[in-house]
Amino acid sequence: MSTATALLLDSACWGLACAFIGTVYATVIASERSPLDPWFDLLRWMDDRRGWLTPLAWIAKPLGACAKCVSGWLAMFASSLSMPWSFAPLPIFFHLLAACCAVIFAHALTEHYLWSKSRM
Repeated sequence: MSTATALLLDSACWGLACAFIGTVYATVIASERSPLDPWFDLLRWMDDRRGWLTPLAWIAKPLGACAKCVSGWLAMFASSLSMPWSFAPLPIFFHLLAACCAVIFAHALTEHYLWSKSRM
């Protein structure tokens, strides 16, 4: 297997794993009754602010109000276990590709979860 193929496969695996974790955290646990309800209520309140409190939405989304935001953030930093951060082009590409894969997979997993929940 070539280095490029291994790099693509590794970043896609990081993206899928982080998308699964982010979707479960931000979509499944947030929509069910759980001990984290006060936390998700606070995030919903922060996400709904308008006017001068609008910057709170920027904080709320990566903390759990948005599955894609949580997954991308988690993938970008968790993939540093495979490849350490540096300013070389290859590590930057690897971390960004892992985050992009996580966002795409999180969108698909969230839509599938919401679809299957509406079918029950």
